[in-house]
Amino acid sequence: MKTFHINTKESFIADNISISKTNQPSENNIQEQNTKGIEFRSFISLSTEQAPIARVLVDLVQTHFPDASPCFEATNDLRLGDRWLEKTAEALRSARFFFLLVGEQEMQKHWLHFETGAAWQRGIPIFVLSHTGIQITTLPQPYTNFQGCEIDTHQGIKKFILDLSSYLKIEAPKSADFSSILEDIEEAKKQSFE
Repeated sequence: MKTFHINTKESFIADNISISKTNQPSENNIQEQNTKGIEFRSFISLSTEQAPIARVLVDLVQTHFPDASPCFEATNDLRLGDRWLEKTAEALRSARFFFLLVGEQEMQKHWLHFETGAAWQRGIPIFVLSHTGIQITTLPQPYTNFQGCEIDTHQGIKKFILDLSSYLKIEAPKSADFSSILEDIEEAKKQSFE
């Protein structure tokens, strides 16, 4: 059995083989390289199954709301080897907007509550965006304290675009094609729940 210990020179020693930490890539340097220059302005909280729906939302924000971009979306922005909790916390710290995607099973996902609590603590706008027949009024407290919408309805997508425009103090984009966005969301829902 090999024993590992750390001496005061910060070298790792195992069976008379010494590996200096200075010869190893620094975990902090790797982390800085992965996130260097990225300050996420929006955070999308979702379960993995909702990734296709989140992608439509990311595309919508990037296309029509550059001041709310880039969007952090874990299934797209976390890579193998990332310190996911640290990267998620950093994205939450820099976000100006928090979008919570809520489908049938999401209230059972504990990290969504954690992420929402962090956004609430920061006092940033929390957009509760339900889909697939989930009505905002049926969600548990504290989610009903936030104005939300059913993102997969004409009225809901319009409210999302108008309210985000209002927060950004810009005119609502005239080029936003609600019907096309809704078609994209419907297609994404099929991919999400296949």
